[in-house]
Amino acid sequence: YAPLSVRLVQQALRGRWAQLDEVSKALPGPLVDITQTVDSKGMPIQGPPLQGAPTDGARLRQKPVLVFFIGGVTFAEISALRFVSSQEDVNRDIIIASTKLVSGS
Repeated sequence: YAPLSVRLVQQALRGRWAQLDEVSKALPGPLVDITQTVDSKGMPIQGPPLQGAPTDGARLRQKPVLVFFIGGVTFAEISALRFVSSQEDVNRDIIIASTKLVSGS
């Protein structure tokens, strides 16, 4: 078992977001897909990487992904995201943020 929120993150990290098109239509609100990189001064910009930008494996491994839960996150979701981050085919560090930590009690 894995929470739906974690499955969505997992598919997005593996580049399969387009396959979730039917699922995303059932979710409320617009779908936002933004690619962010840095310019020659190191400032964040939207768009593809600059020509000649470093793309070595060590740097790509450390590229973090922020997952923000509005309304709260459970310990099960945190645990599952930590497991996803540890898988070799993900190659991302996952930062989890939330408005609240929801417990079972």
